[in-house]
Amino acid sequence: MLRVAARVILRERVTNAGGVPSMIMDLLESPVLASSGQSPLESLACGGAPSAETMPDEVARKFTGVDA
Repeated sequence: MLRVAARVILRERVTNAGGVPSMIMDLLESPVLASSGQSPLESLACGGAPSAETMPDEVARKFTGVDA
């Protein structure tokens, strides 16, 4: 399912997405997004559970268009 989500993000040029922290972390580790070289994401919303303290830094590093 993660690969499908990552492909949709790239194909449809999704700029806003959200989910629980584990979903965001899965996107960070997606080989589909990593191989693309650039993600269209500009905003990621996260809620429903506490996130790792390192997640904002990881999001900012992986998705350069997202202000974490």
